Amino acid sequence: MGINSRHIIGDTDIVAGNMLATEYVIKEMARVFERKHEFAEKLLAILEAGQRAGGDIRGERPAALVIVPYETGRSLNLRVDDSLDPLKGLRRIFEKQNGRMKFPKENYEK
Repeated sequence: MGINSRHIIGDTDIVAGNMLATEYVIKEMARVFERKHEFAEKLLAILEAGQRAGGDIRGERPAALVIVPYETGRSLNLRVDDSLDPLKGLRRIFEKQNGRMKFPKENYEK
């Protein structure tokens, strides 16, 4: 039936999920968090890793990536509300948007 809820607390992050297919989903998401990527790219890669590892037992329809700066910088609000492959759609929108502006992590981490 899946894992009801799970979380991992790291040194600089918390990865959490519920209705996960397996325990591996959250472990894979936490592993990807350790990569050195531009902040928004890292968050999208975490979502993609979770889906590849089994994702949500209910399947996927919507996907969203919302980033609000800690103090200054640009916010990002991307969403795919109804799709058979929402992360692919989110990646496509992200690539278009990210070509116009970057989201350095120092704007989003305290």
